[in-house]
Amino acid sequence: MRRHSLRQAANIYLTNRQGNHRERKYRRYVILKMIDDLFITGIAPPTWKAINSTHLQLLVNHWHKQRLKLPTIMNYMTIIRKFLMSIGNCTTNIDNNSLGIIVNKEIRKPKKFSLEQWQKINCPIAKLLLNLQIHFGLTLREAMRVIPDVHVQGHRLWLTREITFNSQDRVVPIRTEAQGNIINEFNLITQNQYTLINVYGYRALCFAWSSALKKLRIPAKKSCRYLYAQILYAQLIPAVENQEIIKFLMDEMGLKSRTTVWSYLHKS
Repeated sequence: MRRHSLRQAANIYLTNRQGNHRERKYRRYVILKMIDDLFITGIAPPTWKAINSTHLQLLVNHWHKQRLKLPTIMNYMTIIRKFLMSIGNCTTNIDNNSLGIIVNKEIRKPKKFSLEQWQKINCPIAKLLLNLQIHFGLTLREAMRVIPDVHVQGHRLWLTREITFNSQDRVVPIRTEAQGNIINEFNLITQNQYTLINVYGYRALCFAWSSALKKLRIPAKKSCRYLYAQILYAQLIPAVENQEIIKFLMDEMGLKSRTTVWSYLHKS
Protein backbone atom coordinates (compact mmCIF):
# COMPACT_ATOMS: atom_id res chain seq x y z
CA MET A 1 0.00 0.00 0.00
CA ARG A 2 2.86 2.35 0.71
CA ARG A 3 4.00 2.17 -2.91
CA HIS A 4 0.45 2.94 -4.09
CA SER A 5 0.07 5.89 -1.71
CA LEU A 6 3.46 7.31 -2.70
CA ARG A 7 2.54 7.03 -6.38
CA GLN A 8 -0.83 8.70 -5.78
CA ALA A 9 0.78 11.60 -3.95
CA ALA A 10 3.43 11.91 -6.69
CA ASN A 11 0.81 11.90 -9.44
CA ILE A 12 -0.70 15.11 -8.08
CA TYR A 13 2.68 16.79 -8.58
CA LEU A 14 3.24 15.10 -11.94
CA THR A 15 0.02 16.54 -13.39
CA ASN A 16 1.84 19.89 -13.37
CA ARG A 17 2.02 21.09 -17.00
CA GLN A 18 5.25 23.02 -16.45
CA GLY A 19 7.84 22.38 -19.19
CA ASN A 20 7.50 20.75 -22.60
CA HIS A 21 6.27 17.21 -23.19
CA ARG A 22 9.74 15.71 -23.09
CA GLU A 23 10.57 17.40 -19.78
CA ARG A 24 7.29 16.26 -18.21
CA LYS A 25 7.87 12.71 -19.41
CA TYR A 26 11.39 12.65 -17.99
CA ARG A 27 10.17 14.14 -14.68
CA ARG A 28 7.56 11.36 -14.37
CA TYR A 29 10.16 8.71 -15.18
CA VAL A 30 12.57 9.97 -12.49
CA ILE A 31 9.96 10.21 -9.70
CA LEU A 32 8.50 6.78 -10.45
CA LYS A 33 11.98 5.29 -10.67
CA MET A 34 12.76 6.86 -7.32
CA ILE A 35 9.75 5.11 -5.77
CA ASP A 36 10.67 1.74 -7.27
CA ASP A 37 14.31 2.02 -6.23
CA LEU A 38 13.40 3.06 -2.69
CA PHE A 39 11.46 -0.18 -2.36
CA ILE A 40 14.25 -2.21 -3.99
CA THR A 41 16.69 -0.91 -1.38
CA GLY A 42 14.16 -1.56 1.40
CA ILE A 43 14.19 2.02 2.71
CA ALA A 44 10.88 3.37 1.39
CA PRO A 45 9.37 5.95 3.78
CA PRO A 46 5.69 5.79 4.81
CA THR A 47 5.03 9.24 3.28
CA TRP A 48 6.90 11.73 1.14
CA LYS A 49 7.23 14.12 4.07
CA ALA A 50 9.08 11.43 6.02
CA ILE A 51 11.86 11.13 3.47
CA ASN A 52 15.19 12.52 4.67
CA SER A 53 18.85 12.79 3.66
CA THR A 54 19.56 9.23 4.82
CA HIS A 55 16.97 7.84 2.39
CA LEU A 56 18.44 9.88 -0.43
CA GLN A 57 22.01 8.94 0.41
CA LEU A 58 21.12 5.23 0.28
CA LEU A 59 19.25 5.87 -2.97
CA VAL A 60 22.29 7.57 -4.50
CA ASN A 61 24.49 4.69 -3.33
CA HIS A 62 22.09 2.30 -5.05
CA TRP A 63 22.41 4.26 -8.30
CA HIS A 64 26.18 4.19 -8.00
CA LYS A 65 25.99 0.39 -7.73
CA GLN A 66 23.84 0.38 -10.85
CA ARG A 67 26.72 2.26 -12.51
CA LEU A 68 24.64 5.24 -13.49
CA LYS A 69 26.76 8.11 -14.71
CA LEU A 70 27.30 11.03 -12.34
CA PRO A 71 25.66 13.58 -14.68
CA THR A 72 22.57 11.31 -14.80
CA ILE A 73 22.40 11.08 -11.01
CA MET A 74 22.81 14.85 -10.79
CA ASN A 75 19.88 15.31 -13.19
CA TYR A 76 17.77 12.91 -11.12
CA MET A 77 18.55 14.81 -7.92
CA THR A 78 17.66 18.17 -9.47
CA ILE A 79 14.18 16.83 -10.26
CA ILE A 80 13.83 15.14 -6.86
CA ARG A 81 14.76 18.31 -4.93
CA LYS A 82 12.15 20.33 -6.82
CA PHE A 83 9.58 17.63 -6.15
CA LEU A 84 10.29 17.50 -2.41
CA MET A 85 10.20 21.29 -2.13
CA SER A 86 6.84 21.37 -3.93
CA ILE A 87 5.26 19.04 -1.35
CA GLY A 88 6.68 20.93 1.63
CA ASN A 89 9.58 18.62 2.45
CA CYS A 90 12.54 20.91 3.11
CA THR A 91 15.04 18.16 3.85
CA THR A 92 18.55 19.52 4.37
CA ASN A 93 21.92 18.08 3.37
CA ILE A 94 20.70 16.77 0.04
CA ASP A 95 22.92 18.92 -2.14
CA ASN A 96 25.33 17.13 -4.48
CA ASN A 97 28.38 17.59 -2.27
CA SER A 98 26.63 16.27 0.84
CA LEU A 99 25.46 13.19 -1.08
CA GLY A 100 28.91 12.58 -2.54
CA ILE A 101 27.88 13.40 -6.10
CA ILE A 102 31.06 15.12 -7.19
CA VAL A 103 32.33 15.31 -10.74
CA ASN A 104 36.09 15.62 -10.83
CA LYS A 105 36.82 18.15 -13.52
CA GLU A 106 40.25 17.84 -15.03
CA ILE A 107 41.93 21.19 -15.36
CA ARG A 108 43.72 21.11 -18.65
CA LYS A 109 46.76 23.31 -18.65
CA PRO A 110 47.60 24.84 -22.01
CA LYS A 111 50.45 23.00 -23.65
CA LYS A 112 53.64 25.02 -23.82
CA PHE A 113 55.60 25.32 -27.03
CA SER A 114 59.11 26.74 -26.86
CA LEU A 115 60.99 28.50 -29.65
CA GLU A 116 63.11 25.36 -30.02
CA GLN A 117 60.00 23.26 -30.66
CA TRP A 118 58.75 25.63 -33.33
CA GLN A 119 62.16 25.60 -35.01
CA LYS A 120 61.90 21.83 -35.49
CA ILE A 121 59.72 22.55 -38.53
CA ASN A 122 61.76 21.25 -41.45
CA CYS A 123 59.46 21.73 -44.45
CA PRO A 124 61.10 24.61 -46.42
CA ILE A 125 57.82 26.38 -47.20
CA ALA A 126 56.52 26.08 -43.64
CA LYS A 127 59.93 27.08 -42.27
CA LEU A 128 59.90 30.32 -44.27
CA LEU A 129 56.36 31.11 -43.09
CA LEU A 130 57.51 30.43 -39.54
CA ASN A 131 60.55 32.71 -39.83
CA LEU A 132 58.49 35.58 -41.24
CA GLN A 133 56.22 35.31 -38.23
CA ILE A 134 58.76 34.95 -35.43
CA HIS A 135 61.45 37.29 -36.82
CA PHE A 136 59.18 40.02 -38.20
CA GLY A 137 56.01 39.70 -36.12
CA LEU A 138 53.79 38.98 -39.12
CA THR A 139 50.56 37.04 -38.95
CA LEU A 140 50.39 33.90 -41.08
CA ARG A 141 48.07 35.67 -43.51
CA GLU A 142 50.46 38.62 -43.84
CA ALA A 143 53.46 36.33 -44.40
CA MET A 144 51.68 34.75 -47.36
CA ARG A 145 50.97 38.13 -48.97
CA VAL A 146 54.22 40.08 -48.66
CA ILE A 147 55.40 41.37 -52.07
CA PRO A 148 59.22 41.67 -52.20
CA ASP A 149 59.58 44.69 -54.49
CA VAL A 150 56.81 46.55 -52.66
CA HIS A 151 57.20 45.67 -48.99
CA VAL A 152 60.93 45.00 -48.66
CA GLN A 153 62.60 48.42 -48.62
CA GLY A 154 66.26 48.53 -47.70
CA HIS A 155 66.67 47.83 -43.99
CA ARG A 156 62.98 47.63 -43.20
CA LEU A 157 59.81 45.75 -43.99
CA TRP A 158 57.04 48.20 -44.88
CA LEU A 159 53.68 46.48 -44.45
CA THR A 160 50.91 48.32 -46.25
CA ARG A 161 47.30 48.35 -45.13
CA GLU A 162 46.27 46.17 -48.08
CA ILE A 163 47.84 43.14 -46.42
CA THR A 164 47.91 43.92 -42.67
CA PHE A 165 45.46 42.24 -40.30
CA ASN A 166 44.17 45.60 -39.00
CA SER A 167 44.30 47.50 -42.31
CA GLN A 168 46.95 49.90 -41.02
CA ASP A 169 50.47 50.53 -42.30
CA ARG A 170 53.39 49.52 -40.12
CA VAL A 171 57.15 49.25 -40.39
CA VAL A 172 59.39 46.47 -39.07
CA PRO A 173 63.12 47.32 -39.02
CA ILE A 174 65.63 44.70 -40.14
CA ARG A 175 67.96 44.76 -37.15
CA THR A 176 69.73 41.41 -37.21
CA GLU A 177 71.71 39.17 -39.53
CA ALA A 178 69.10 36.45 -39.07
CA GLN A 179 66.40 38.78 -40.39
CA GLY A 180 68.59 39.69 -43.36
CA ASN A 181 69.15 36.03 -44.23
CA ILE A 182 65.41 35.36 -44.10
CA ILE A 183 64.72 38.26 -46.46
CA ASN A 184 67.42 37.00 -48.85
CA GLU A 185 65.84 33.54 -48.87
CA PHE A 186 62.40 35.08 -49.34
CA ASN A 187 63.59 37.22 -52.28
CA LEU A 188 65.25 34.22 -53.91
CA ILE A 189 62.13 32.04 -53.69
CA THR A 190 59.79 34.79 -54.87
CA GLN A 191 62.17 36.14 -57.55
CA ASN A 192 61.88 39.60 -55.97
CA GLN A 193 58.40 40.14 -57.36
CA TYR A 194 55.87 37.50 -56.30
CA THR A 195 54.02 36.68 -53.11
CA LEU A 196 54.32 33.19 -51.65
CA ILE A 197 50.71 32.65 -52.74
CA ASN A 198 51.73 33.45 -56.32
CA VAL A 199 54.61 30.98 -56.14
CA TYR A 200 52.99 28.04 -54.33
CA GLY A 201 49.25 28.70 -54.25
CA TYR A 202 47.15 29.45 -51.17
CA ARG A 203 46.01 25.88 -50.55
CA ALA A 204 49.52 24.48 -50.87
CA LEU A 205 50.80 27.01 -48.31
CA CYS A 206 47.99 26.19 -45.87
CA PHE A 207 48.58 22.46 -46.31
CA ALA A 208 52.34 22.79 -45.81
CA TRP A 209 51.83 24.85 -42.66
CA SER A 210 49.14 22.65 -41.10
CA SER A 211 51.06 19.46 -41.95
CA ALA A 212 54.24 20.80 -40.35
CA LEU A 213 52.37 21.70 -37.16
CA LYS A 214 50.60 18.35 -37.10
CA LYS A 215 53.94 16.50 -37.20
CA LEU A 216 55.05 18.42 -34.11
CA ARG A 217 51.64 17.97 -32.46
CA ILE A 218 51.11 21.71 -32.38
CA PRO A 219 47.44 22.78 -32.77
CA ALA A 220 46.70 24.06 -36.26
CA LYS A 221 45.26 27.32 -34.89
CA LYS A 222 48.24 27.96 -32.62
CA SER A 223 49.93 31.26 -33.50
CA CYS A 224 53.68 31.75 -33.15
CA ARG A 225 53.64 35.51 -33.71
CA TYR A 226 54.08 36.18 -29.99
CA LEU A 227 57.64 34.84 -30.28
CA TYR A 228 58.65 38.01 -32.14
CA ALA A 229 57.80 40.02 -29.04
CA GLN A 230 59.87 37.71 -26.84
CA ILE A 231 62.86 37.63 -29.21
CA LEU A 232 62.94 41.41 -29.72
CA TYR A 233 62.52 42.08 -26.01
CA ALA A 234 65.44 39.80 -25.16
CA GLN A 235 67.60 41.50 -27.79
CA LEU A 236 66.86 45.08 -26.71
CA ILE A 237 66.40 44.91 -22.93
CA PRO A 238 70.12 45.21 -22.10
CA ALA A 239 70.39 48.58 -23.87
CA VAL A 240 66.84 49.97 -24.17
CA GLU A 241 64.35 50.92 -21.47
CA ASN A 242 61.37 48.63 -20.95
CA GLN A 243 58.75 51.24 -21.89
CA GLU A 244 60.56 52.02 -25.12
CA ILE A 245 60.64 48.34 -26.09
CA ILE A 246 56.92 48.06 -25.41
CA LYS A 247 56.36 51.00 -27.75
CA PHE A 248 58.49 49.34 -30.45
CA LEU A 249 56.46 46.14 -30.13
CA MET A 250 53.12 47.91 -30.32
CA ASP A 251 54.18 49.84 -33.43
CA GLU A 252 55.87 46.94 -35.21
CA MET A 253 53.17 44.37 -34.45
CA GLY A 254 50.21 46.71 -34.93
CA LEU A 255 49.02 46.29 -31.34
CA LYS A 256 46.84 48.81 -29.51
CA SER A 257 47.02 47.42 -26.00
CA ARG A 258 49.97 47.12 -23.62
CA THR A 259 48.07 44.23 -22.03
CA THR A 260 48.35 42.30 -25.30
CA VAL A 261 52.08 42.96 -25.41
CA TRP A 262 52.40 41.74 -21.83
CA SER A 263 50.48 38.56 -22.68
CA TYR A 264 52.77 37.94 -25.67
CA LEU A 265 55.88 38.38 -23.52
CA HIS A 266 54.60 35.85 -20.98
CA LYS A 267 52.99 33.45 -23.44
CA SER A 268 54.36 30.01 -24.19
